[in-house]
Amino acid sequence: MTAVQSETFRRRLTSLRERLKTEIGSHVESVQEKAQPPGEVPTVPTHTADRDTEGLDAEVNLASTQHELLSQVQSALERIEEGEFGRCVDCGGEIAAERLKAIPYAARCVECERKAE
Repeated sequence: MTAVQSETFRRRLTSLRERLKTEIGSHVESVQEKAQPPGEVPTVPTHTADRDTEGLDAEVNLASTQHELLSQVQSALERIEEGEFGRCVDCGGEIAAERLKAIPYAARCVECERKAE
């Protein structure tokens, strides 16, 4: 992979990382607001079944998924720093450029990803 290509992926991944951090922060705030409705006295114990949790599970799941994606993006940025970006972490082979364009944080080639799943 050329230095220009690496820099292009570094910029894309950095931008994606910042967007994910912002979105995760928004989801965390939303979950906190839904878990603690305005005006509720926080010292009064309340069973979670007494609260309207519609959408709360979805927010938590989305934040969890985005956190996992953020971890993958950070790992890809580390591989760029180490000079390993674009190489499969399992077989060491080259990851197809088309795959990296579609999934810039991909750590495995298509064949190894199929085996891992």
